[in-house]
Amino acid sequence: MLISTSNALCPADTDQVIFTFYAGPTANSGSDILVCKDTVSVPVCANITVASGGAWQSTGSGVFTNPNLLCTNYIPSTADTTAGSVILFLTTTGNGNCLAATDSVLVTFTPTPIATITSNDTSCQSNPILLGVNSTTGSGVWTSSGTGTFAPNSTTLNGAYYPSAADDAAGSVTLLFTSSNNGGCRATYDTIDVTLIPSPVAQFTSTTACPFVPIVFTETSTASVGSVVSWSWNFGDGSSISTSQNPTHPYSVGGPYNVSLVVTSTNGCPDTLNQVVNVYYQPNAGYSANGICVSDGTVFTDTSSVTGSTITSWNWNFGDSSNSTTQNPTHNYPSSGNYNVTLIVQSAQSCADTITQTIGVLAGPAAAFTVDDAIADVNQVVSFTDLSTNGAVSWFWDFGDSSADSTSVLQNPTHVYTAGGFYDVCLIVTDTNGCTDTICRTEIVTMPPDVPSGFSPNGDGQNDVFYVYGGPFRTLKFKIYNNWGEVIFESDSQAKGWDGKRDGVDQPVGVYVYTVEGVTEDGLEHKLSGDVTLLR
Repeated sequence: MLISTSNALCPADTDQVIFTFYAGPTANSGSDILVCKDTVSVPVCANITVASGGAWQSTGSGVFTNPNLLCTNYIPSTADTTAGSVILFLTTTGNGNCLAATDSVLVTFTPTPIATITSNDTSCQSNPILLGVNSTTGSGVWTSSGTGTFAPNSTTLNGAYYPSAADDAAGSVTLLFTSSNNGGCRATYDTIDVTLIPSPVAQFTSTTACPFVPIVFTETSTASVGSVVSWSWNFGDGSSISTSQNPTHPYSVGGPYNVSLVVTSTNGCPDTLNQVVNVYYQPNAGYSANGICVSDGTVFTDTSSVTGSTITSWNWNFGDSSNSTTQNPTHNYPSSGNYNVTLIVQSAQSCADTITQTIGVLAGPAAAFTVDDAIADVNQVVSFTDLSTNGAVSWFWDFGDSSADSTSVLQNPTHVYTAGGFYDVCLIVTDTNGCTDTICRTEIVTMPPDVPSGFSPNGDGQNDVFYVYGGPFRTLKFKIYNNWGEVIFESDSQAKGWDGKRDGVDQPVGVYVYTVEGVTEDGLEHKLSGDVTLLR
């Protein structure tokens, strides 16, 4: 815009001019191109804007079929393919007042792929065919005319092909390798016809045994062509292999083992058989011993075990020339000391194990006591004196009656008996090891005869029999008289009392006369008589 100045008294004058900018030419020759060296021509195609045309040029020595067409073909020269690449660029024409635009595309020439199979053209039936190929592209795909499988897959250059049973039956198979990642070149391929030679069939049988007992392996392989001439055994326990036809091998531990046999026939073909061989488990002998005292006896508890079977026999040697076949025996040793005790156990499969342990047996205390009066009277204070030996440290007395103080833990106790009778007095002594010993003696307590004044033989279970109490008696004569002086009952045993009958007939209610003559255990003679009332 232009505005006039210094216009004096006249108004300013204005004028303007407009500039219009339009887009310049553009060129796009496309993405870089990867082609094979044996390519005759390379098609190129460009897109332009604004300009009316374009012209192709090359950094190489090849020629365009028509360099002035946006879409044309470039015919590379030998120098171009030898150099490995060439740059093609398009420059716009008919640009008007604008500058020309240029764009380029890189053409790379890749080598022609080569693939050569290096695998052997013979292989043994039922055995993998090892694959080998030299491929300039480093990749490709295997295919087969048969029905076998490729491992680990068909794109592994140097894997393996496992023929199928149909392949083996056909006697041959054709393998084809086709290159991939060819860099714009046509794929190349190679084939090989593999003859499948008959393989032997590996077979064997074996015995079953306990650990450390040699197992006999018997080879039973067959060969349709030739014969089996070599054997290789792997016994599955980490031991060295054997090349014997029929080896023997002991196992140190029971269990299943994966045994492998590889056989080779006269035509050089091998076959492998993997077969599980079972070895019986050996028992694990064990036991515990409870009871360390001679007087207590020793209890042996079997703790043996065996995997996959049961223990069926036990043979104990107690170390003192005595034995047992009981599973959990108890044994009384004749004296204290250390004894080597051996246990041999056997499983249901006759596998055996042995354990020997030293068992210590203690002598324990020897209980003994005396009493100041072996034949005491009722309510007499009886003193007991401990005479135990071999380290007794605690005492337990049982005086044999039912009184409130019928036991004591004193070493030298006293006791009062309130009724006559024979009492088994027992002393249990214990030493510091917990061993015990027991001794019992009979204490005799005497009491003069005594009888009740009446009884009621009515069958109610209370006071039905007229007994003589007191004693105990060495001898006893007990008689009942009726009012006519006739003896209607007599007894010479304190346990036999009068039940109110004469010759099985109930006697009438009334008063009867009794006489008692007895000699107590202390040798004293006693006589007692009186009346007793029979009630119903």
